[in-house]
Amino acid sequence: MKSLRQILLIAFLFLISQTYAQEIQNEIKSYVDSSELLVNNGRKLLLSSLQKKDYKKAKEIYTYLNSETATKGCVAFNYTENLNITCLLTDWDIFFDIVEEIDSAGYVSLCYPKSFEISHQLYNEVEQNADSILDKASTELPDEKYNLLEIYLYIVKNGYKNETYGKK
Repeated sequence: MKSLRQILLIAFLFLISQTYAQEIQNEIKSYVDSSELLVNNGRKLLLSSLQKKDYKKAKEIYTYLNSETATKGCVAFNYTENLNITCLLTDWDIFFDIVEEIDSAGYVSLCYPKSFEISHQLYNEVEQNADSILDKASTELPDEKYNLLEIYLYIVKNGYKNETYGKK
C-alpha cells in the first residue's frame, strides 16, 4: 500500500512537471519581442525610404529607432550603417560626430545582432549617390570637412587599396 502511494505520488509529480514544461514550451513558442520586431521593420522601412530618396521619412525613422534603442543600452545600427545613413541623409553634424567616435565604435552592441541586414544595401546607395552627396556638401561644408567627406566617398567608390590617396 505504501509503495502504491509512492508510485502514485511520483506519477502525479511527473505529470505536473510535464504539464508545466509544456506550458513553458508553448509560452516560448508564442513569445513575440515587439521591440525586436519594431527594430527589424524599422530597418527595412528606413532602407526602403532611402532607396526611394524619401529622406524626410528616412530621417524620422532613423531618429525614432535611435531614441527607442537608447533606453536599452544598445543601438539599432552599427558604426558603418550610422555613417552611411547620415551620409545619405546629408546630416553632416551627426555624420562628423560619428566619424569622431571611431575609437569607441566597437564598444556598443546592436540590440538585435540578427537584425535585418542593411549594411551592403546602404553601402551601395552611398556608392551610387556619391556624386550628388558631394555636390550638396560642397555648398554646406567647410573645406576641411568637405575634403574628409570626399576621401570617404572616394574610398567607397574605389576601395581601400588605391594608389591615388596612398601616395599623398
